[in-house]
Amino acid sequence: MTNTQSNDDGTLGEDEFRFLTRRAKEGFGMIFTCASHVTADGQGWRGELAIFDDKHIEGLTRLAKGIHEYGSLGIVQIFHGGARSPESLTGKQPWSASAHTMTFSKDSTEVREATEEDIEKQRKHLLRQHVGHTKRALTESNCTELTDIFCISSSAHSQTTARISGAEVLKTGYA
Repeated sequence: MTNTQSNDDGTLGEDEFRFLTRRAKEGFGMIFTCASHVTADGQGWRGELAIFDDKHIEGLTRLAKGIHEYGSLGIVQIFHGGARSPESLTGKQPWSASAHTMTFSKDSTEVREATEEDIEKQRKHLLRQHVGHTKRALTESNCTELTDIFCISSSAHSQTTARISGAEVLKTGYA
C-alpha cells in the first residue's frame, strides 16, 4: 500500500495518522502501514513513511497508541526501494541485484549491481535500527506501545518476512 501521506522527511503525516487509525476505529484487527523505508537511500517516492532515524519514533509511537486505542495490532511494512530509489530523491546512485538502466517517467538512471557488502550492511543496519529504536522508545519515552509492532519486509533485495517483535528482541537481547 502506498499513500504518500507522510512528510518529506519520512515522519508520520497527519493525514496518514487519521487514515490508519480510522481503520482501527472501524474494526480492522491488523493495521498495516504503507511501505516505510529503512534507510535514507531506500526511499522510493516523496511522502513515504520512514523508520530509520530517531526523528521517526515520536510519530510511530503516536500511531501505535492510536491503533492500540481500538484494540488493533500495528504492523510496519519495512521497505528499501532498491533500483526504484531515484537518485534525484535520495542523492545516491540506486542499487539492486544486477546492474541495469532504470527509467523513471522520462528520465533514466544507471542502477549499480549490489555487492555482498551492500546487502550485509543493509541487513545489519535494519536489525540494529529496529532493536535500537525499540529500546529507545521503551526506555526514553517509557512507552510500551511499540512492543507489538511487527515489520514485514517488501525489500527490493529480499522478499523475507521479518516478524520481529520489540518485546521478543528485548527479551532475547539481540542488539
